[in-house]
Amino acid sequence: MWVQVHWAIITIRLMCALKEIGAWMKVNGDAIYSTRPVAPYKEGNICFTQNKDGRVNAIYLAAKKEITLPANYFFERYKA
Repeated sequence: MWVQVHWAIITIRLMCALKEIGAWMKVNGDAIYSTRPVAPYKEGNICFTQNKDGRVNAIYLAAKKEITLPANYFFERYKA
């Protein structure tokens, strides 16, 4: 009995995690799949990729305990 209950809890947690990953991939998958790194490659917590159509993506890499994204991010190398 305990094994069945324990397995059900693991299965529910795993399914929740997979749903969160799936939702994240719907939003961010284009910045990862079928892309190449593009200069300046990385600046601070931002990594850059480029799609085949030339669109550049900026991917923010949060610190381990960071739970909210910064409201603004200013690139040192670029000015609008």
